[in-house]
Amino acid sequence: MVRRPPPLRDAAIDGLVHDRWLMRRLLAMLRPTGFEAPRSRSYGYTSLPEPSYMFTLVDGGADLLVNAGRIGPGMAGTRSKAAG
Repeated sequence: MVRRPPPLRDAAIDGLVHDRWLMRRLLAMLRPTGFEAPRSRSYGYTSLPEPSYMFTLVDGGADLLVNAGRIGPGMAGTRSKAAG
């Protein structure tokens, strides 16, 4: 059985991400110019007490799906309500 990614995730990636691998390649691209970045760690926004950013992604993804004709406005509203 082939598992398909959720359409909301696909729409969010298609609408928001221009280069999935940029952050992994960026330092190697900048080093030849003399740039050295300090070591750092990333922490997800999900650890925030109010994850309102996630709701903007859900709403934006639902809007992208509606505009692409993949779901109707009713389904978009349902997804948004379920997230919030």
